[in-house]
Amino acid sequence: MPDCPICGGTGWVLGKPSGKYICGTPVPCKCTEGERESRKATRLRELSGIEDNGLTFDTFFAEKCVGDRKRMSALVSFLEGWSENPKGWIVLEGPYGCGKTHLAYACANKMLERGIGAHIASMPDLLKTLKDGIGDEKNDLNSRLDLMSQCSVLVIDDLGTENPTAWARESVFLIFNTRYRNRLPMLITTNEPIEDKQSKIDPRIKSRMSEGTKADHGFCRYIHMPCSNYRPFKEEE
Repeated sequence: MPDCPICGGTGWVLGKPSGKYICGTPVPCKCTEGERESRKATRLRELSGIEDNGLTFDTFFAEKCVGDRKRMSALVSFLEGWSENPKGWIVLEGPYGCGKTHLAYACANKMLERGIGAHIASMPDLLKTLKDGIGDEKNDLNSRLDLMSQCSVLVIDDLGTENPTAWARESVFLIFNTRYRNRLPMLITTNEPIEDKQSKIDPRIKSRMSEGTKADHGFCRYIHMPCSNYRPFKEEE
């Protein structure tokens, strides 16, 4: 940034001396972190081919939900606040059509508006983006895995709907495990209850998604959607 008191607007500072570098090697200044994360999110969006679909908090009407509308309004407020300063993992579980996808995109769009490097994709789309990297010399599979594992916030829609091949299971676990170890924020939607033993979700991922869900301030917040089918009551803009 032009007025940064640390780097003076150059975007670079000298790191700690190491080995033969007496003065340290140049490293990006902290002031460029937001810009770098935004570029990562843009690159991921370009790779996935996902377009802006207009799903925001302003276009979600909790009063039209079939279910506990008071709890749904409270959930919307909570997610808006989380999107301002995302920490930990949020899991939204509920049946098809209850508003999970809309709220997931609303969170992602709000974070992008604030310059937070968020990326959203359905699980099938995410795996397709990874698979398209096989044989791509410019954006290969490993670079795509790194982007998804390290972006500021990853939003995954419809976990459990992917084709559960061995390759898919290991790729998804790698992303989840890397983000879990580094405590990087995620928002996950699914219609598969994590306590269901017949769930299609990898048990290793379910274990990580359940951490702290019984605590007041745990790493994960597991939320059962207080609404049934929302779609029949949606109107076109």
